[in-house]
Amino acid sequence: MSQAAAVSAGRQVHKFGGSSLADPSCYRRVAGLIEQQGRGDELIVVSAAGKTTNRLIQLLDATEAGEHALAAVLTALQTYQQGLIDGLLEGESHQQLSAALQADLQNISLSLSQSPDHLERNRLLSFGEVWSARLLAALLVERGNAATWLDARRFLLAEEAALARVAVAASRERLQAILHELGEQRVVVTGFIAADAEGRTLLLGRNGSDYSATLLGALAGAEATTIWSDVAGVYSADPRRV
Repeated sequence: MSQAAAVSAGRQVHKFGGSSLADPSCYRRVAGLIEQQGRGDELIVVSAAGKTTNRLIQLLDATEAGEHALAAVLTALQTYQQGLIDGLLEGESHQQLSAALQADLQNISLSLSQSPDHLERNRLLSFGEVWSARLLAALLVERGNAATWLDARRFLLAEEAALARVAVAASRERLQAILHELGEQRVVVTGFIAADAEGRTLLLGRNGSDYSATLLGALAGAEATTIWSDVAGVYSADPRRV
């Protein structure tokens, strides 16, 4: 068996969407589900928590509505994300993630003041998944698990298009090297985002985290990919109409 195959043999991928991470109790439920799974080396793909991506889009739109509108949306975003951190972490990990969030928000604010182009807007929209992955990994560690988080832009190489075209062979090689380096632990991976050859952020489309999870499963040679949902069942029709 090759080194790459040995790294991923039997490994499983699990994906959790934004509504599954909407508040601290949701995060704890997800952490409990993860702890019940497999061997402790699962790959976990996450979306932005709750309506975070919508709030980030509102931020981009608010740049044209004036400073007052921008400040209001930025404050709401900060309050929500800081509330998740406050509700889940304590001590050093709480301080570290709070400081990282503040630095990110300052980065976002600076970028918005400089009329971001579409690639920079992509980068700004990626923060939701980064915050989710970072927070869930920190929660797993606080609960006694070996875990870390991984920005998908480190391995998921793509070309810009209406739907980003993923370079499968190059992405697989990058991912296998990273997983070998990380060893046996749970890895929380950002959904929705990839990067081009110059490291610029590309998006996989709204609801792109399901796509990210299936891609990750294929690239890692995973045994199975599970898409978790918090809906009451599988609907045969749109419940808003039927």
